Amino acid sequence: MVFTVLGILAVFGLSLVYAIRFVKVRDRRGVVVQGMYRSNFLILGLALAAGLSSDGDLGVTAVMGAIVAPTFNVLAVITLEFYSGKKTNVWKLVIDIAKNPLIIGSLLGLLCLLLALRLPSPLETAARDMARAASPLMLFLLGAFFRFSGAKEHAGELAAVCLGRLVIVPALVLGVAIRLGFRGIELITLLAIFASSTAVASFTMAEQMGGDAALAASRSTTTCTTCTRATTF
Repeated sequence: MVFTVLGILAVFGLSLVYAIRFVKVRDRRGVVVQGMYRSNFLILGLALAAGLSSDGDLGVTAVMGAIVAPTFNVLAVITLEFYSGKKTNVWKLVIDIAKNPLIIGSLLGLLCLLLALRLPSPLETAARDMARAASPLMLFLLGAFFRFSGAKEHAGELAAVCLGRLVIVPALVLGVAIRLGFRGIELITLLAIFASSTAVASFTMAEQMGGDAALAASRSTTTCTTCTRATTF
């Protein structure tokens, strides 16, 4: 858990430095930072971990979801609020973090896990089915926002995000993890966190908080497509 949180913060810091230095348009900086540090762990990453785990024991991976999701979302809210073009208000920032549905859901899920609470069987089945439909539905919405002209306009940012998210970040973080001795399900979990594509939900958050929605859609679509094809191969 400590290594994961420190890894996320390190990647976030490096992404922020890159965005400040090389991304000239202010409302694109938060989108680029999100694209580099925030992975699709809860949807694509968990599926990847399940496929790589030989014994199917994903307890470590599931627990990490309750740590990773709030960390991703708190950093995303702070970054997008700061680069939204509006005057940053600390209390509004705290309220936005507290109201974020993914943070609330993660904390409630962790509480239920600690208290061993389970939903009634019909509700649990309905929630599971809705969760399975979330990723395909979001990809359809991303497709509606995707424009080839926008991809051409954002070519530099898209190339940087794809290279950072799918090559540089996995190489650096997983390289350090292997040297530190992580193996088995722990290494698979780190692979799912740091080597999966940009989170699909980051597009919605960027759009709601004043980020460049066209860039966010192109970024998420491009990284998801590239990562899915590489995983399939």
